[in-house]
Amino acid sequence: FTANGEPGESAIDFFTEHVGDPAKEYDYFKTISPVFNVEKLSVPLHFAHGDLDRNVDIEHAIRLKYRLDQLGKKYQWLRYANEAHGFSTPAVEAQYYASLLAFIDSNLRPAR
Repeated sequence: FTANGEPGESAIDFFTEHVGDPAKEYDYFKTISPVFNVEKLSVPLHFAHGDLDRNVDIEHAIRLKYRLDQLGKKYQWLRYANEAHGFSTPAVEAQYYASLLAFIDSNLRPAR
């Protein structure tokens, strides 16, 4: 990444080589994009995102949340103001996993 936080050429080259070129493969990326596939969701979704993430901009999570709301899908979103692409402290990580376990227990556990 450059000094202003933008991805440098090496990051762009890595992405293009290992994932693909969004400019040339837009239609393919659209087929695998969570935002463009929300209507296919049949179970509740749990996701988290850090505002300081330089790998995946927070805008992607905001768009996903917006689309989930548009379609009335059930979800839980955790937004971390001071986190990047991962957890900075064991306390934040523990909070995330506690939330995830509670979500699984209340949404995905088979009926008894």
